[in-house]
Amino acid sequence: MSESTSKAVEGSIRTPDDVPFADKPSPWLGMKTQYFCSVGRAKGIPEASYADLEAQSSFADPVASGQFRGTACTVMIVRYLESPVGPYDEILWVPGWFEVPGKKTSNPRVTRIYVSRKESIYNGRKNWNIPKHLANFKFVPSATPSSTMPYSSVEISLPSTPDQPFVVLKFSPVTLLSRLSLPISTSYVPINLLLGMPPVPESESWKEDALVGTKEWCYARVDISGWARMVRVEGKLGDGRSFPELTPSGYWVYINDAKLSCRTVPE
Repeated sequence: MSESTSKAVEGSIRTPDDVPFADKPSPWLGMKTQYFCSVGRAKGIPEASYADLEAQSSFADPVASGQFRGTACTVMIVRYLESPVGPYDEILWVPGWFEVPGKKTSNPRVTRIYVSRKESIYNGRKNWNIPKHLANFKFVPSATPSSTMPYSSVEISLPSTPDQPFVVLKFSPVTLLSRLSLPISTSYVPINLLLGMPPVPESESWKEDALVGTKEWCYARVDISGWARMVRVEGKLGDGRSFPELTPSGYWVYINDAKLSCRTVPE
């Protein structure tokens, strides 16, 4: 069943024998990654900010899961060179901060995300309520790969339509800025970066597509550190169906040797 046709059902009670995917609980610490990020001012929730499965559930309902409050929006593209489920690729969209019902604070929320491994889908949904779905990723190496920019482009497509990528981005170094690198760590950012994630719905075919559901809210902290550079990014970022149709900002942060950790945080 494709990402766009999965039907939401209530999360079920599972035993280890029922699960066809490796169970890798939180935390996931010190993962070696290559990390691209663009941050802008939040302007609302654009079309295609939710996959169909989540859009038809309480996950996307502002009454059940909190009103949108804006602040900043973020697109991240990450190559996990190592993780508890092995190497995989990822693109995610955070349209901004959302209220959490019954709380006085607001938190950033991942509303749309694709990864290249079903084991990551299953564990991301189960551990942190992150609404992962499956996609194909094609990174093209640079003609002269280096730590400044090892890739010339990336294409991302749905498994059902591999010849119709919804993301086609070209990367190029910025003459001076890409040569300069600065240490960066989200641990020192003076704003609330704690993800506040509502329960995710479950696909009827979760044993095949890994779209497992949950029943409780989850708070997760993602920490990223490394030496950051600026790179130029151009091309197509979303199509308004599989991913929001966004405008690449032109200059993104790139960390070639990022360390990324994700852990559950008690309420």
